[in-house]
Amino acid sequence: HFWRLGWDYSVTPTLLNHLIVGSNRSNSKNYAVPIISNTDWFSTIGIGNASSQNFPVITNGYTTQEGMPNNGDNVDNGLRVVESISWQKGAHSLTFGTDDRYQQYTPLAGNSPTINFCASQTAVDPNEPQTGNGLASEMLGLACNGNQNVFAHQSRWISWYYSGYAQEDWKGSRNLTLNLGVNYSVDVPRHEADNFTSNFSPTAIDPEVGVPGALVISPHCNGCNTRWADTWYNAIAPRIGFAYSPSRWNGKLAVRGGFDGQGASRGPRG
Repeated sequence: HFWRLGWDYSVTPTLLNHLIVGSNRSNSKNYAVPIISNTDWFSTIGIGNASSQNFPVITNGYTTQEGMPNNGDNVDNGLRVVESISWQKGAHSLTFGTDDRYQQYTPLAGNSPTINFCASQTAVDPNEPQTGNGLASEMLGLACNGNQNVFAHQSRWISWYYSGYAQEDWKGSRNLTLNLGVNYSVDVPRHEADNFTSNFSPTAIDPEVGVPGALVISPHCNGCNTRWADTWYNAIAPRIGFAYSPSRWNGKLAVRGGFDGQGASRGPRG
């Protein structure tokens, strides 16, 4: 779902305010077909100690896998606020503006248990599993093992972006226009909403062996940056351009050029 709302307001005949507010929401579902029925399949088929709306994935080592483990969803939400003020004063056309963005990304993962049937369950001798057949074990309901993933936490990744700029288009003469501007932006590294993250630290002391180098868990670390990356505050980007058309060209040809300095963020994204 995407929507935008724009509003232009003329403060004076030479001063215009332009505002845009918007939202982005994408939902990328990756579900196996049985999930659509919204049924607790393990209760339905009488298997305990597991709960899932996905039918179990079944393997027997003989025929093709039965069922699909797909049980996830990626939800991406964003908010946008963009505003600018344009001022026309003689040969100068000035624009000042901001661009602010909020983003929340949530990869949802659901449980998809697996039941495995092995040849050893129908073998003549437990020490000779080759004498058995996994399909026969499945037909008799003799499972050898099973597994499931239990997700204690569903991550929500939060990020912010701020930007401000000033720009001037100056008509120095009837044949020459100069474009001057500068942009300043702060791209804040993302973080998990509840700080449920971890990272390797080359300086943290490993409690087992007492040497530097250990995994640091963010909810339990003292004074650590839970974004695992510093915010870069020096992203300044100057912009210079020009357009030149000599009179002898009769307005049929113009030469244009420009320079743009990129002040991108640095460091890992966490």
